[in-house]
Amino acid sequence: MKNSLHFIAAKILSLLGLVALLLSCSDADGDNMKSPVQGVPFRSIYVEVDQERVKAEMLDSKNLSLSFNTAENFAESKIEVELEDGYELIFPSDINKADLANYPVLNFRSPDNQIRKYWLTIVSKAFPVVDASKISVVGASVDVTLNSTNRQITVAFDKCTMNMADIELQFAEGAILEGSEIVSSLHFDFSEKLSQPLIIKQPNGVERTYTVDLNVATAMTDPKFLGFNDVTSNYLSTEEYPFISIYQATTIANIPILNVGDETPFSWVSPYDPSMIGDWSESRQTETVSDTKISVITIDKAKAKAQLKSNGGHILMNQVHSLIAMSGRAVIEKTFLCIDETLVSTVNSGDAGWRSSFGFNAEGEIFFGTTAISDNKLMKLPYFDSHPGDAYLENAVEWNGIISLACAHPWLIRSGRRMTSAEIINNDGTGWEVALGEAWNGNKRMRSYIGVTYDHKLALAVTSEGFGTNQGAWVLEQLGWREVLYVGGSYYEADDFVTTLLVNGKVVQGNADQEAMYCVTVDAK
Repeated sequence: MKNSLHFIAAKILSLLGLVALLLSCSDADGDNMKSPVQGVPFRSIYVEVDQERVKAEMLDSKNLSLSFNTAENFAESKIEVELEDGYELIFPSDINKADLANYPVLNFRSPDNQIRKYWLTIVSKAFPVVDASKISVVGASVDVTLNSTNRQITVAFDKCTMNMADIELQFAEGAILEGSEIVSSLHFDFSEKLSQPLIIKQPNGVERTYTVDLNVATAMTDPKFLGFNDVTSNYLSTEEYPFISIYQATTIANIPILNVGDETPFSWVSPYDPSMIGDWSESRQTETVSDTKISVITIDKAKAKAQLKSNGGHILMNQVHSLIAMSGRAVIEKTFLCIDETLVSTVNSGDAGWRSSFGFNAEGEIFFGTTAISDNKLMKLPYFDSHPGDAYLENAVEWNGIISLACAHPWLIRSGRRMTSAEIINNDGTGWEVALGEAWNGNKRMRSYIGVTYDHKLALAVTSEGFGTNQGAWVLEQLGWREVLYVGGSYYEADDFVTTLLVNGKVVQGNADQEAMYCVTVDAK
């Protein structure tokens, strides 16, 4: 009996100990950032921004959350950390002025010299956009990401399904804080600038401006991946001109092959294949073009002032005193030509009364369009789905502000769209295959192009023998050219014409003493 009492007493004590242990564990769970947790380098973390101080809550083993009511300036955050023994906070280095807006991460070093990283998810009612997963692009399936602390929404660009001049965002329920209201348009035109404002009014009446950025990286291949070398420093100071890049290549692989037929195909000559870059299939056979030379230069449009120069219809390249100069057409050719607001030539090859063109205003900005001349005025024509015949001027408008202009044909990439032979012919005054250009299907000719890129750079290119007109355009499209116009080159009436590109007085490609009808010049603003 006595032994039984001792046994029962022991059991009761054991139960009491277990209850005490459970209670202590329950208390620890109530504040798991105060009591030590195995492997966690801190007991507590507080962050103060704009005089608002909040405690970090643990989401999982690698993520913490911070929830604020009014804080905005997370680029200057104050961090307070109660460390576990042996641990140290090694990033950010300045805990009194930490940039959590751009670097929302904490790095700890453990006693055994291991690095533990914790990412911070920061939410503030000062930032009304709360869930990027509920923001989408109408008509496209692309990623939309959010940097709350910078009030920045980034939209990935897909050139196959999106028109960068008209991108519409859609905000589903839960994308913004309840009671907030979008008060600006959800249609964005990124054709001139890759960042656009979005204004949201909060329940308290305060308007917050977000930046909507278009990420065009997927539309632009790194030139080095295609076989180009960066030769910028060979021609100018990269410190003085950080907004200019020059690339060259002598071999490029996997280029779609030329059509079977003459270098200038006509329907009465067999075999006849007028297909242009817009007619090519993605499965088209490819080839490697080697023993050639292609030079490409891009200049930030905001820093460039471009014009056409000519002395009454001819100019020697070595007499051009501009930072950049590219030859235009051969002197023997015909084209509308306007220099310093004066019409130097009003006749096109093929007697085309209207043709694709490029021009510049007084500020040196480039513009593309289809041009006719009426009453000695430059007229801009709309895009035609079918050839208008003699009615091409019906919806034309005077092209005001253009002080220099030349026709170019064909217009191969138009607002990111590869043009078919039918589309090119429908938008050219000749109305037949002369619109496709001279020697466009041959690879024994030299060529020059002008355009702009998806990231808003003015772009120039010249090629030596080796490329057909469409092949050169295909390479430029891979590099991210959104507009590609064929400027000029050699052909049967100008066999000796050498397309030329000069930078800072140095020959990048071609001949310094080459004569041309005009040249494209670019100077830094």
